[in-house]
Amino acid sequence: NVDALGMPGPWYSERLGDLLFVALDSNDLTSEQLDWLDQVLADTDATWKIVALHHPPYSSGYQGSSLDVRRLVSPIFERHGVQLVLSGHEHDYERSHPIDGVTYIVTGAASGSRRTGEASFTAVSFSWHSFVEIGVYGDRLVGRAISQSKRVADEWTLAP
Repeated sequence: NVDALGMPGPWYSERLGDLLFVALDSNDLTSEQLDWLDQVLADTDATWKIVALHHPPYSSGYQGSSLDVRRLVSPIFERHGVQLVLSGHEHDYERSHPIDGVTYIVTGAASGSRRTGEASFTAVSFSWHSFVEIGVYGDRLVGRAISQSKRVADEWTLAP
């Protein structure tokens, strides 16, 4: 229930300083939601644009890329300069190389792990428990995947 989680709805955006955070409902990507996404991203002057959704547009993991999600949302992300897309669904960690300016992170590795893999877009992938932290600065985003043993397993920097 989105109310119990304190979210305004199944899809929403929130401006935090120079960051626009957008949450999507990838279970039901209606034309209404896609039009809203396009408008929200077109209207912002935020330096940083991060989108979160459940199904990964790019994944080399057990279940693979959500091709319908990719077809519907990736062109919108690219058109409006979204730098980072966060997803789950897979039970691993994956980071893509930038794809048309967008870096895709799968961070579902807090659950029981499953095998991961590699594809032409894969920069890093592993299948052990981890979480992701993101630092937002005026001139960069810095992200780290951190293992249960507090080891930095992946670290990356994005420029605006």
